[in-house]
Amino acid sequence: MNITTDIHTHTSFSDGKASPREMLSAAIAKGLDTYGFSDHAHMKVAAHWMMSGKKTDDYISEITALKTEFSDKIRILCGIEHDIFSDIELSPFDYVIGSVHYVDAGEEFLPVDATKADFINAVNNYFCGDPYAFCARYFNLLEKHAENPFVKIVGHFDLVEKFNDDGSIFDRCDKRYTDPALQAMEKLNSAGKIFEINTGAMFRVGRSVPYPSEYLLRTLCEMHGKIIFSSDAHSKDAIAFAFDRASELAEKCGFSDFERI
Repeated sequence: MNITTDIHTHTSFSDGKASPREMLSAAIAKGLDTYGFSDHAHMKVAAHWMMSGKKTDDYISEITALKTEFSDKIRILCGIEHDIFSDIELSPFDYVIGSVHYVDAGEEFLPVDATKADFINAVNNYFCGDPYAFCARYFNLLEKHAENPFVKIVGHFDLVEKFNDDGSIFDRCDKRYTDPALQAMEKLNSAGKIFEINTGAMFRVGRSVPYPSEYLLRTLCEMHGKIIFSSDAHSKDAIAFAFDRASELAEKCGFSDFERI
C-alpha cells in the first residue's frame, strides 16, 4: 500500500516537540500529500500535556492559517485527539480521534501509557493486582466513543499493550483480555468507526508491532472493519515512521486498502 497521509500527529500546542510549521515542513519533505494535526483536547483530568481552552483557540487559528499558506503544497486537516474524559466542543474540527489515556477507579484517574511502573502500580493498588480488570475497564471506556457521532477514528485501540510487548504483564491471548477487547472492537466497528494502525510506540519505546496487535487486526479484517495509518508523531523524525512495516502487517492480516479522510 502506498501511504502518503499521516493523520495522528502532535505539536508543541500539547505534548509535541515541534511547532505546527516545523511538523508540516517535515511532512512535505517526506512526500506526504495529506497531513492531519491532532493535538490533545482539554479534559477534566489534570494532565500537563493537554491544551487549555485558550490554547485550543490558538491551535485552530494557526492550523487554519497554515491551510491557506500551504494550499498548493499539501492538504492540511485540523483534527483533535479527544479522550473519553475530554470536555470540549468538537464541531470546529475536520475530524476527531477518540482515545483513552486514563482509567477511572473511584475518584482516581490512572494513566494507561505513562510508564510501565505507573501501569503496574495502578493494577496493584486499584485493581487488586489484576491486569485483566484494568484492561477490561480500559476497553469499556474506549467503546463509549461508538456513541459519539463526532468521533471518526479510534486511536491506538490496544494502548494497554504499550509496555507488554514481551507479554510480561498479561497474556494477550487470555479470554479475560480478548473478550472485552473484541466486544469494544465490535461495538466501535458497528458504529462505522475507522481504526488507526498506529506506529507511535514503535518509535518511542521500541515496540515490535503497531497498535492494534496482529490478532486484533486480523479479527478487525474479518469484521470488515476500516483502517487508516498514523504515526502518532510527537517529533519531526517520527512522521510516517515504519509505515512500510505497518502496511505489511495490514496486508498479512487481509487488508488490501485503507481509508482516506
